[in-house]
Amino acid sequence: AFKDIKTIAKARVWIVLINLLHALPLIYFFTLEGAVASVFLSHLVGLLINFYYAKKLYFKRFDISIVNIIKAKLVPEFIKELVKFSGFGISIGLYVIISEFVCRAIVVSYLGIDAIGLYSPIIMWSSLFTGFLVPALLTYLYSSLCQSKTNLEISNLLNDGLRLASFGLLPLLFMAIPYRELIISVFYSAEFIAVEKYLPFHFIGVVFQVWFSVLASSMSSTGRIKQHGYLYFIFLTLDMVVTYYCVSQFGLYGWMLKHMVSPFVFYFVYFFYCKKNMGLNLAAENILVMAYLLLGALLLVLVDRVFMLGYFVNYLLGPGLLIIAYWLLKSIEKKALTSKVTGVLNKLGINVG
Repeated sequence: AFKDIKTIAKARVWIVLINLLHALPLIYFFTLEGAVASVFLSHLVGLLINFYYAKKLYFKRFDISIVNIIKAKLVPEFIKELVKFSGFGISIGLYVIISEFVCRAIVVSYLGIDAIGLYSPIIMWSSLFTGFLVPALLTYLYSSLCQSKTNLEISNLLNDGLRLASFGLLPLLFMAIPYRELIISVFYSAEFIAVEKYLPFHFIGVVFQVWFSVLASSMSSTGRIKQHGYLYFIFLTLDMVVTYYCVSQFGLYGWMLKHMVSPFVFYFVYFFYCKKNMGLNLAAENILVMAYLLLGALLLVLVDRVFMLGYFVNYLLGPGLLIIAYWLLKSIEKKALTSKVTGVLNKLGINVG
């Protein structure tokens, strides 16, 4: 609410670190029971860390205590708004669970439970990356969009979000696609190498998922909660339809398509909705970055699939594409990036001026 992005980021870093400290030993020593316990503890850690920062920075400033909160009078207007938001959250949240349950059940019924486990490294890596990128973007966008007064402000904010997301996704695609076998074998085992062929296309789906999430952030923040609910309901239904049809026809490729088709379709659904109702216009420089991201990923896939030693070529091509992306930055962005890198190197004792 106070747009304190730095504190939110700091809290999340501590939450991740503390959760790793309890999750790893619990899972190692108590296997499945430990994993279940770590889920409960992770939410508890999140609550306590956020409460600590809220109390330290804002409760003291405004003289708020738990007793004040309990004794506070209920305001009908606030309750009505909360019910509206929570009603959306509960209904869509339940449907998310149902959709995921149905999709996984379809995969298990056609391919067996081993197929879910075999594909898990790809899900884990994409979730790990988007788990940092998407919440950071949405935290910034949501608070800013709530205060936007005109369509021009909304359009500018969404352009900022898409640009940041695209640059954030560049390392994921341009490094993960060429080095996917190495990553899977090091962090999992050689038994999972068989799923490396699905990773490039899955990660292209992740691109549209992130872009779609950026556009979707404009819905509830600008009062379009019901519209967002209806659209997201269709999105989850499409997930089930794609899984049901494609898994039976294409096997594990069908499970991969589940993570591609819906984000691809609904990126354009939300784009045209935002364009029509919020005056969204993509800036030319953002179209260039987005096109570079997709075309670069497709080039890596093409080189890998067409040429006999394409995967060796990609070891150089991927990092090369990432370096070339530097020239897509604006002057002010280049200065900010250079300043940040210089600061980090200086802190590490590498004096670069």
